[in-house]
Amino acid sequence: MDDAANELLLSDAAVWEMALKAAAGKLTFPVPLRVWLVDQRATWHFDYVPIRQDQILRTLELERHHTDPFDRLMIAQALTDDLSIVTPDGFISKYPVRVVW
Repeated sequence: MDDAANELLLSDAAVWEMALKAAAGKLTFPVPLRVWLVDQRATWHFDYVPIRQDQILRTLELERHHTDPFDRLMIAQALTDDLSIVTPDGFISKYPVRVVW
C-alpha cells in the first residue's frame, strides 16, 4: 500500500459497512466517519469504487463460500473490474480474486 505505483481504491460497499457498524456501536472512529474518510483519503490518496448494478447481480453468480453481503459485493467488484482485495479474510481467497495480505 505504501508503493505510490499502486492505485488504492475503497469500495462504497466498505464505506456502507463501516457506516452500519458505526451506527450499531460495533466500530468507532476518532471523528465522524465522514470526516475520517476525508482525512484518510488525504493521507492515502485513494479513489472510491462505486457500486454498480452489474456488480450487485454478479454476487448472485458467486459460490457460497462467504455469506457476508458486503464482502460478496467487494468480491464481485474485484471480479468485474479486475481488482485485488486487501484482506486477511481466508474465505475471500476461496474466490478467483487476487488477495493481498
